Amino acid sequence: MTKYTLLFKQQVMDFYLQNDKYVALTCRHLNLSKATI
Repeated sequence: MTKYTLLFKQQVMDFYLQNDKYVALTCRHLNLSKATI
């Protein structure tokens, strides 16, 4: 589970760096994921 989370975070960071327009959406998604887990 930890490895999956780290990989997921890396993918999100790559997406975040490439698409600054979706920063807010990414943050929301991460917050929702943390709340769910």
